[in-house]
Amino acid sequence: MRVDFNWQDDDDDPTEEHNYSWGWKVRWWEVTLLALVLLIAFGAFYCTDLEDAHAAINTVDVLYDIEATVGSPLSSVAYTPVCFWRGHRDFDIAGWLAVVWAETNLARDSFARNTRNIGCIRGGSAERLWRQLRVGTHNGYNVYLDWYTGQRAHIRLIYDLGYNDALRRHDWRAFAQRYYGSWYPESYIRTLQTAHDRIVAMALARGLRW
Repeated sequence: MRVDFNWQDDDDDPTEEHNYSWGWKVRWWEVTLLALVLLIAFGAFYCTDLEDAHAAINTVDVLYDIEATVGSPLSSVAYTPVCFWRGHRDFDIAGWLAVVWAETNLARDSFARNTRNIGCIRGGSAERLWRQLRVGTHNGYNVYLDWYTGQRAHIRLIYDLGYNDALRRHDWRAFAQRYYGSWYPESYIRTLQTAHDRIVAMALARGLRW
């Protein structure tokens, strides 16, 4: 195929078709329209990304404020669940936090402070992250190095084993049946519900709807 790198413009008609080196026939208005479409598409993508980043920053601020207000040590790692949520938008932060409240009083009880185990996690198969992150055990419960790894372990357990589905539906009994066991007390259900309602109300008062 012969490629001609020269083209001639015999008049100034902007709608005239020109034959370029690749053999394409183009009109100037088509080029302009294509450039406009690409500019709009890039702008929409860029703005969406900025909005997503802003939402994440706002969520971290709200979560930090909630945890700091009640004196939870997890406020120091409030960014961890939000980072996970950015990659897994179905992750229910409020539901997960309600579980932590029910299990270890938002990591404020002595068990959590001694083990950094915020969800009373036991064992786990060798390939599971919550098993890999532990640095020891205490009375059969996993021990973690710090709040970051303890929180990360619990988030992954909740999400990877499908507990998050029940939390999103606010089906506290279905969650308790699997997480706590069939012998769960009614007080556990009430604690989950009350904690969730309080968390949602605190977030809403700070401008965030969960």
